[in-house]
Amino acid sequence: MSRDRSLDDFAGSGVDVDEDEDETDDVAIAEPDAPGTGDATDTDDAVETDAVAPATPTYRFDPDGAACDGCDEVVQKRWHDDGQFVCADCKEW
Repeated sequence: MSRDRSLDDFAGSGVDVDEDEDETDDVAIAEPDAPGTGDATDTDDAVETDAVAPATPTYRFDPDGAACDGCDEVVQKRWHDDGQFVCADCKEW
């Protein structure tokens, strides 16, 4: 199993600069609407939504380690597999 990587490994410098572009371009900045002048929402027309099922965890990280439910080895990383949290060796990939 490979090591975890930081998101910084995938991100660029965060600044996209076009060298041909003039640096003195004016950028229009929208002024915020004054209070009470924006679009009003009607709270009487509540939209009914379906109940959302809670998220199911698929992975757990325990910095101090926790026992694998499959082999009882103490590991930091465990994955959900058939209702149990197991180590990478016990997980059916």
